[in-house]
Amino acid sequence: MVRNATGEPAKAIYYTSALLRDILVENEGRGVKFVHGGVKMFMKQDAPSAEVCRWRIQSEGMPIISGYVGQERVVTLTSKETFKTLLKEMFPKFINEDWRKLGEIGERAKEIGMGCCILKVEPDGTDPDFAEKMVLPLWKSFHSLNLMLPKEDRSAMLLRIFNDTSPVINQSLKDSAAAKAKKEAEDAGEGDVEVENKAEGEGESENSAAAAADAVETKDDEAMTDAPAEEDQEVGGAPITGTTGEPQT
Repeated sequence: MVRNATGEPAKAIYYTSALLRDILVENEGRGVKFVHGGVKMFMKQDAPSAEVCRWRIQSEGMPIISGYVGQERVVTLTSKETFKTLLKEMFPKFINEDWRKLGEIGERAKEIGMGCCILKVEPDGTDPDFAEKMVLPLWKSFHSLNLMLPKEDRSAMLLRIFNDTSPVINQSLKDSAAAKAKKEAEDAGEGDVEVENKAEGEGESENSAAAAADAVETKDDEAMTDAPAEEDQEVGGAPITGTTGEPQT
């Protein structure tokens, strides 16, 4: 079931029962307002390429559809610390050697194709506080992996399982802020070079003018030197540095 007049899946796809579908159809145009009419199963997602499916599984529909997902789209997690990393960090990287930070799922994260997949949390039994099995939606992009859960759900799990109340980290925002700060610092450095070059040029002009004046003044006096008096000049200013604060998540 979709929520538009043309029947085209534009944003979300819902699963509903035949009875509820008939009720909705029969009451169409009668002014009846339905608050809930099924389970949201799929949501439209921006894909990195045309070959990647542009739909992801919604967390509410995971209990229904997880049994129909093939093993080629399954990532199995057993470690408590790895699960904390996925909850704590949004968009953790797996390029270069970063995949090692993802523990037992790091190698699998490199191999699996891009798009939506499911994360099966199957604790190894070593920690009694981490014994509940879960199935959660996961999305793989070019260089990162992301657990498709709202920040509120992440924070609730972190508090319940790890007693962690610190905020969730958005890695993509941190990377963007770092790149912006680097660019600003480079731009500031180029500005310093231009200022220094301008100051040096002005200093040379002043020295030339001083030399010409000294030459005129000492033309008839053989006891004086032809060279102008040396002056200590301070060229340029202090380097400009750019700073940036911690990115908001």
